[in-house]
Amino acid sequence: MPSSGFDKVSGKARNAEAQTTGALPDFVIAGAQKGAPVIGAGRSGPNRSSMDIPRLIVRPQGGLANRMRVITSFETLARSLGRDFELCWAPSDGWSEEDLNILFENSFPRVPLDEFERYCQNGLDLHEAVRIVGRGKERMWEWREGSGMHQVFDLETIPVVTYSGQKRCDNLVDPATRASLFPHFESAYLAGVKEWTPVPSIRAKVESLAASFGPYTVGVHIRRGDAWNHPDASLAAKYRRSSDAAFFARMDAELVAEPRTNFFLATDSAATEERFREQYREAVMVNRDKRFVPSVPRRPKDNQRDAVIDMFALARTRKILGNSYSSFSRMAADIGGIGYERVREN
Repeated sequence: MPSSGFDKVSGKARNAEAQTTGALPDFVIAGAQKGAPVIGAGRSGPNRSSMDIPRLIVRPQGGLANRMRVITSFETLARSLGRDFELCWAPSDGWSEEDLNILFENSFPRVPLDEFERYCQNGLDLHEAVRIVGRGKERMWEWREGSGMHQVFDLETIPVVTYSGQKRCDNLVDPATRASLFPHFESAYLAGVKEWTPVPSIRAKVESLAASFGPYTVGVHIRRGDAWNHPDASLAAKYRRSSDAAFFARMDAELVAEPRTNFFLATDSAATEERFREQYREAVMVNRDKRFVPSVPRRPKDNQRDAVIDMFALARTRKILGNSYSSFSRMAADIGGIGYERVREN
């Protein structure tokens, strides 16, 4: 056992817990059960606080798409296991003071930040129990000795499970363990994603934008700002592979293949929006009412309302040409159940 007290599991090795705990029970599709809570539509029951009630409490962090996928994945897991799902909503890097309620219809039981931190000390704290180091094929999952994802299944011995971060629950384990413990997770997760419902004022704006879309409208998401100028040079390089030139080439190819193609462009950069509108003129549509705000790496970010509008408008297009390494592009495609293609230089 490593001196750090963590068990290391590579993406190629089979974790012992995967061999012994069996698969997760079949996942319930969001909204499929009579009386089942539905994402974005007033789900979850009363906020019970007794330590002997099986609970799963999450504090999502990061930007819009990261927070949505954390909530969706962990609520899907909680529902399948019979745990109460509860939410700690607080500012973080990539997010300001904006509350979830001003963006989406929901009735999540809430847990204040100080109370959440106390639960982290008294229950199974997943974000402290596991570390993920490295990237791609070199990733390693390091679990603290005596801890493992199998404990989430033990409602009697481990009544309270907490998580704070940006990862989907199924991504906290190596691929072999994931296949064993989460064999039917993806379809339930995607069903949950589609249940997100923006508040009426945002829905009205999305409908107004989508009224101009047609059968040949392609969504384009270009991320700049904090991603383009990320202090981690390796991360910045991944985002920068989706250069303006790469998008120009891909959009030109769409127009050659179908001259009636037009585009809905979503970007966090006013300069980028202007550049693409000059390039494609009337073939590019944007949210002209958007208020651009600075995107500063590792700092809170304001005006998530316009981000939700962009995301759900993208979801109404035929397919999405998305930015490399951006969860925003993928989330929009999942919401719409449409195709997604990463645009990047070779």
